[in-house]
Amino acid sequence: IQGVLAARVDLLSPIEKRVLQHACIIGRTFWLSALIEIASDLPTSTIVETLDSLIQRDFIVVAEKQARSPVENDQVFTFKHVLIRDVVYNNIPRMRRSQEHAQLALWLEEKIKGNAEPFAELLAYHYQQALSTWSAGFVPGMVSVVTNHDSPETSSSPVRLTRPELRRRAITYTTMAGDQALHSYFTIRAIQAYSEALELLLDSNADSQAIAAMHEKLGGAYTQRGNLDEAWQGYRRALQLVTAEPEAESDHLLHLYNHLAELGTRWLGLFNTSPDIQETRTYIDAGLKLLEGEPLSGQHAEFLTYQAFWYVRNQWESADTQERGKFANLALQSGNEALRIAEELHDTEAIWLTLDALAYIYGKQHKYQDAHKTQHYRQKFADQIKSRVELNDLYFSLGWTHEAVSDYPTSLKWFGYSWRVAQTMESPTMLLSCLIGRMLAWQRWNRWDEAQQAASSILQMVEQYQHNEQWQLEALETLTVIAYLTGQQEEGDGYLRQYKRVLERYCTRADTIATMPLIHLAREDWTRAAAEYRELLERSEPFPSPNMLALLAELVVITGESVEVQKASCERAIAAAEQSGTRRSLAIALRARGRMHLEQHRWKQAEADLNQALKWANDLDLPWDKGKALYCLGLLYRLRSDVRGKNRPNERKADLGRAQSHFEKALGFFESLKAVHDAERARLALAQDHWAPV
Repeated sequence: IQGVLAARVDLLSPIEKRVLQHACIIGRTFWLSALIEIASDLPTSTIVETLDSLIQRDFIVVAEKQARSPVENDQVFTFKHVLIRDVVYNNIPRMRRSQEHAQLALWLEEKIKGNAEPFAELLAYHYQQALSTWSAGFVPGMVSVVTNHDSPETSSSPVRLTRPELRRRAITYTTMAGDQALHSYFTIRAIQAYSEALELLLDSNADSQAIAAMHEKLGGAYTQRGNLDEAWQGYRRALQLVTAEPEAESDHLLHLYNHLAELGTRWLGLFNTSPDIQETRTYIDAGLKLLEGEPLSGQHAEFLTYQAFWYVRNQWESADTQERGKFANLALQSGNEALRIAEELHDTEAIWLTLDALAYIYGKQHKYQDAHKTQHYRQKFADQIKSRVELNDLYFSLGWTHEAVSDYPTSLKWFGYSWRVAQTMESPTMLLSCLIGRMLAWQRWNRWDEAQQAASSILQMVEQYQHNEQWQLEALETLTVIAYLTGQQEEGDGYLRQYKRVLERYCTRADTIATMPLIHLAREDWTRAAAEYRELLERSEPFPSPNMLALLAELVVITGESVEVQKASCERAIAAAEQSGTRRSLAIALRARGRMHLEQHRWKQAEADLNQALKWANDLDLPWDKGKALYCLGLLYRLRSDVRGKNRPNERKADLGRAQSHFEKALGFFESLKAVHDAERARLALAQDHWAPV
């Protein structure tokens, strides 16, 4: 195609070629006023006539959408195809290209006269192109230009553009273009612009503070994109350069400490490699030290908030139960003190931050109702928050908060809002986080088809954006579990191999000891599942997950542990579920206790617990849990008819009828989910004349 286009260009007259080449310098879309400036050796009438000829020959067209021009009522044209522009542009001598880009940039600066922002991208582009092959001997025509590095001033004499001057202008406008892109959430362009500006600064042997400022800008852009590892390195490098100066400004240091402390605590979950915990603590302590003796401000609340997050990290990384409890208390104290200061100052941003921390702390301590209340209190301030990053975090947090209390439809709604915001931010990390939240909500709501679709999308996104494979773990676990539950043994084995490979690659041996209890449950390897849950329980004391306690209680009953162990496990699971507000866990814990009573032939208590478990499953619309509760009730009526109905034929007949009805209903739910093992058990129970084993 390019050969055909080149042949067409060769048929043009020298004047037509010349005008077309000048137009290429301006861009795919170009203005008549700029063309007249660059082609100053040609009369305006000749340029206009040549443009008409090029239109007739299908090289250019009049632009349908008027591009912004520095000249009022300007005529705007565009190349009919981008390849035409590329072919012509590549045939212009490099030296001439450079000179005309510089001439156009100087002309544009003169025309905009201090209103550079709308044209920052164009100016950055033309100065960078001019810089690529610059000759110091070129002197552009008489124009008004910026001669002072800090403020625009006019000059009535030609400017001899040196390479350093060109570089300085390229840095100025490239940085401005990056700022605009960041403000508009075009983070890819912002990162690109700041990286280009940083390279130009390094080439020019700029002072360390200018380089530090650019590293800081890159840190902000990477943060907005969700690339926290790169953001961390950007802010660290900026801090190193700033502290190398003998008299660094306290405000600037505080600003950098704030960014690093927030990244290393609040956004810890978005890192591929977590920052060192003690290094993070040094930034928190440094910020608090700088604030000593100063009047209370929102910054005091912010650093106390980061301290609270830091305590939570210590809570979960500590191997000692008492230490975990101590850090949990310290986290709450620091978070509440931060909130007190923020509310006393009526500082909305500080209140917003501290409420987020407190909800996170409550969640980690499984006080889900408190977390739910706190996040909705935070939501009241949303109208005053302009940052999309913060709004995305609010919606994302509300999604998890509602998932924790088993309100799955509302959880999915908030994850949907979070997804829509993340889509406007060019942030694959935030999109993946939202999709993982949605996947887990679908799975826990027993919507396995939707969970599988979300998991497959996660795997595709990780590959598409070349993200760290660790982002695949939860999706691979979900796909493995559902494959085994639905009888897809070979498919499940394949996903399990992938899951283990990623685990082994990115996790330490200690981290992989108890990582597959859900998979063991799906494979009905009750003993291994119980062993891993016990390991996780020991690691999480004194704040075990209510869901883990409920599942372990049911496993203890299934595996035939002692009556004392069964009773203690069931009672603890029910109490934890009730206190936390997680209703699905309560349904599982009640079902576990009902099964325990069933095996002990305590019919009344078993029936009460299993009916209560069924009620919760109905209220939450959990088809798998409804099927399991119904199946257990069927077992209850079958066993009761067998044990006590020998001398009571009417009661026996009634119980057998109830058992038949419950098994049939259970089978319907299992078949709708393609839960093959559960369905097979229900069919077997229906085929038997009497008791089927638990």
